[in-house]
Amino acid sequence: KNLTSTEMAQNIAKVYYHSAFARADVVRMALALSKIEFEDVAYTQAEWPKFKKSGIFPFNEVPIMEFEGEKWWQTRAIVSMLCARQGWMPETPRDVYLDAWYWETVTDFFAQFYDEYLFAGDAQAIEEGKRKYFQDRLPTYLQAIEKKYVDNRGPETGYLVAGKITPGMLFVVSFLHIIFLDGDRKEEFYSILTSNAPETSKMIDTRVQSDFSIFYREKRRVFDYEF
Repeated sequence: KNLTSTEMAQNIAKVYYHSAFARADVVRMALALSKIEFEDVAYTQAEWPKFKKSGIFPFNEVPIMEFEGEKWWQTRAIVSMLCARQGWMPETPRDVYLDAWYWETVTDFFAQFYDEYLFAGDAQAIEEGKRKYFQDRLPTYLQAIEKKYVDNRGPETGYLVAGKITPGMLFVVSFLHIIFLDGDRKEEFYSILTSNAPETSKMIDTRVQSDFSIFYREKRRVFDYEF
């Protein structure tokens, strides 16, 4: 069947988000690994009021994905749907729990990344927030992720859950990459990751260089504003 121009357009996903990585990056990663073409519709903070008036954002929140004639929102729901299409969902009750645990743990420590560091207040508060976050707060989360990964024999397979890609794994790789590997943060902070979660760090490096390289080397857009 020859597709119409409308049908072809519907086969290309549109991802609406700020001109930044943050929560949309895991959606972009899931699309790239699924070999689904996508277009970034990025906007600045100054442009946000205009986008809000467009009526395409439920709850006035992003990311939003348009795909196959439908509108999809809520990050975890989008990524889970894309993973389900590829057979990448956990199957046993224990694996369902583990995958959700990774997702929720990353959600917790990234929320604090914004609250305690990026949006802490004036320059002095931000600097103090950065120190507290990277020296005090983040190591605790990294050690918990590392223990869960090692205790569940992750290093034997190179994946966090069930020896395959899952939504929780995509979220872990996405956000740890943003925090420790983007921009100049690798030089400043990478040792925090390797010292507190050495096996998890190896897993991320391996995935970025192998099956995730289609995203990190080919499909990932670079933003001036990294977060």
